[in-house]
Amino acid sequence: MAEVAAVGWAISTLGWIVSPITTKLLNHGFELLGFDESEKLRDLEERLLPRLELMRQQAERIPPEQRGRVEQWAKRLKSAFYDAEDILDVADYHRLEKQVMSQSGTKSAITINSVKQITSGRNRKLKNVLKKLENIIEEGSQLLSLLASTITVGSSGNDMSDPTNRATRITTTSSPTGSIIGRDKDRDEIIRMLHETASVCEPTSSNSKCYSVIGVYGIAGSGKTTIAQHVCTFERTENYFSPIMWVHVNEIFNVHGIYRQMLEAALGEPCHEFSNLDTLQMKLEAALRGKRFLLVLDDVWTGKDVNDECKLDQLCSPLKAGDTGSKVLVTTRFADAAKYLGCHSPMQIPDLNETEFFNLFMHYALDDANLGDQESETFKMIGGQIAKKLKRSPLAARVVGSRLRKQLKAIIWRRVEDHGLLTDTMGALWWSYQYLDEHVRRCFAYCSIFLQGHVFKRAELVDLWMTEGFIKSTGTVEQMEDIAQGYFDELVSCSFLQTRKYSDDTSENEWVTTHDLLLELATMVAGNDCTRVDANEIKQFPPDARHLFVRLYDPIKFTEQICKLENLRTLIITSSFTHEPVITIEELEGMLKKLKKLRVVQVPLQGKMVTIPACICDLKHLRCLTISAYTYTSDTKILLPRNFDKLYHLQTLELRDEGFLEFSNVKNMSSMISLRHIKNSQHYLFDFSKISSFPGVGEMKSLQELSDFRVRKEKGYELQQLERLNHLCGSLRISGLENVESKERALEAKLSDKKYLTTLSLAWSRSSSQQPDLEAEISEGLCPPSQLTELRIYGYSGWKYPSWLAQKLSSIRCLELDNCVNLETLPDISEHFIHLEKLRLVSLWKLKKLPRLPDSLKRLDVQICEALVETCGRCEPDEVTFQRTSVSN
Repeated sequence: MAEVAAVGWAISTLGWIVSPITTKLLNHGFELLGFDESEKLRDLEERLLPRLELMRQQAERIPPEQRGRVEQWAKRLKSAFYDAEDILDVADYHRLEKQVMSQSGTKSAITINSVKQITSGRNRKLKNVLKKLENIIEEGSQLLSLLASTITVGSSGNDMSDPTNRATRITTTSSPTGSIIGRDKDRDEIIRMLHETASVCEPTSSNSKCYSVIGVYGIAGSGKTTIAQHVCTFERTENYFSPIMWVHVNEIFNVHGIYRQMLEAALGEPCHEFSNLDTLQMKLEAALRGKRFLLVLDDVWTGKDVNDECKLDQLCSPLKAGDTGSKVLVTTRFADAAKYLGCHSPMQIPDLNETEFFNLFMHYALDDANLGDQESETFKMIGGQIAKKLKRSPLAARVVGSRLRKQLKAIIWRRVEDHGLLTDTMGALWWSYQYLDEHVRRCFAYCSIFLQGHVFKRAELVDLWMTEGFIKSTGTVEQMEDIAQGYFDELVSCSFLQTRKYSDDTSENEWVTTHDLLLELATMVAGNDCTRVDANEIKQFPPDARHLFVRLYDPIKFTEQICKLENLRTLIITSSFTHEPVITIEELEGMLKKLKKLRVVQVPLQGKMVTIPACICDLKHLRCLTISAYTYTSDTKILLPRNFDKLYHLQTLELRDEGFLEFSNVKNMSSMISLRHIKNSQHYLFDFSKISSFPGVGEMKSLQELSDFRVRKEKGYELQQLERLNHLCGSLRISGLENVESKERALEAKLSDKKYLTTLSLAWSRSSSQQPDLEAEISEGLCPPSQLTELRIYGYSGWKYPSWLAQKLSSIRCLELDNCVNLETLPDISEHFIHLEKLRLVSLWKLKKLPRLPDSLKRLDVQICEALVETCGRCEPDEVTFQRTSVSN
């Protein structure tokens, strides 16, 4: 299976690389190459793509002695197509450069002769690559001739192996729900043990412990995690344990990372600020003190490292603060791992019996299908034979069943019944993978860049796909996003991606992960294209790697290796929880100078004043730059170099964690015509005057996300720059509102038309001289869009709240008023904010009375409201904070 699959994977990879790149070559080939070469390329496409598909379908029939040769041929062809794509991308860069200069009326310093030299050189390189492609394809034709006697075309009927006969896909945005079929007794037994006393559940547990450990182990894909999820769902309705914490543990046993996940789960909100392990441990102990908790450690791998006992002591230390009867539930592939964590007798997940597994498989394959009795019996008969081949693997049942559900034709099911690949779990997953659209396959393979257990937001993954150029679209950016979302939904529908909802105080996010077996499949499919390295893992990077994810441990060791990867397109470096989580500017500069083909750069840096190396401006392919600033201060500045505006392909510019971007040195940010996202860190700022901005933001027609806009009195910084940016989405923080001249100027921004915004912050400078009447007038022109979920107002000195605040803003879930020193009253919150969950009032010095509060309110935070003497709230929020106030009811 492995040898056959290697050939199939190599050819499959070719399919999703060759097709889109050939399309680009055909679209732009005439302009760059002329008619003859373009026609030659079209001929190559017509000869190549059908043969690749035939070879992929019949990979198992390629003679063993030829498989290595076919695999090497596929790698060389793929490399040549990548080279062609890079040349086209540089050509597109110069097209954008010419467009910017034409729009601005700027005369280029490049002479006509220089332009001719650049164009000629680019064309010559592309012609050389085209010749190379022609030679490799000719070699492939000869190779196919040798294989003709063993490779035959499959049936032209409704065979699922024929990609042209795929049924229309039905996708859903809902998360795949792991069924509990056949596992009821296992679930109930775990619940019973959770509610037992420690002496019954764990005979060897020390009396000094407030908790006991229950271990569940079994092979990959056996349903351990699904059972644990159902257990947690049940326990959340019982209110016996609080808090209930879920932590995924990957192969690298990381105490700091587990502490952080535990704290976030215990508090129900993100945790960013604790880098010191002792501080984090004390904070976790405080969160657990006196509480009967349930901690789920999912997919634990530890148990073999000689240092694990020391790590175990650290991991268990904060748990002693809990109340008697607390429990730790461990899921793992290895019984020894559960024993290491203190479980005396781990519970093995047994195989489903034949009937249970058949019912599970048919649940995924036929549940809710509208079939007659005779049809249903036919599918059950065939399904019984297919189920026998899946070796009772719940994961295989879900993936294969989900795929068959899209092909409700008996003839197709019968052919699947005869398919040899279904005899093992990985073969079943590979079989299902083949019938994804080629562009969806590429997006799935890209997921192999992430570490096991890595969790990321849906929007982040979709943006990366778009940035990498994986989305097939000739339409607008909005249409491309719709297609990318469709790819995502397809992968969720087929269970290749797993999603779950995460809710913080006021919003809900969709998080994504991949089952470890599916991650293995993605890794095999991607081959050397995608490489990942975790912390102290010792690994040599393949020289032809194009996408790299590294979790830092020894920056010097990794950066030296990374600099050798000349074809690298993606560089994502994240922090190791237990070590200094940064690379130096010098190390970053060294990598940027060597890696000219980078499209995505995500790196952690440290320093109160960080200057991005000027050599980044030479990266003509760059689409995404994300900086994580670890400084533990909001004053951090990330200075962008002067020629940063030459990055015409850049789509995303983001600063995470701390600080803000500094644009003052950049010549003309508004000339970055591809830029769609400009995001500062969203930490609370005490001084909004430190936020940097740039003139002419209104000219950036592609802009969809702008986290900060600071109004100034100079030309190009006016509030009305926002007038036509109606596609802005996510969060927008507008500061410097003291520089707005009148209500009319405020109305010109047309904030109410920004229907894709979810969070809006309005800030006046506290250091400016207050003009209460003018600010009250201007605030009337700042009416937000109706769909807003979070609204924050800072430094407003008006005597009364704006009239639109008394309208029915039914979507608002979070309302914050900070340093609004002259406000004496608030609108009737219970009437106008019917879904409000969080209300925060800080430094409202003249506020005397709280209005009636809605029943939906979960958190009330009142600070430094000295005049407050009366509350009229009838609701009982989950959390109430009063600080330095005098309150009577």
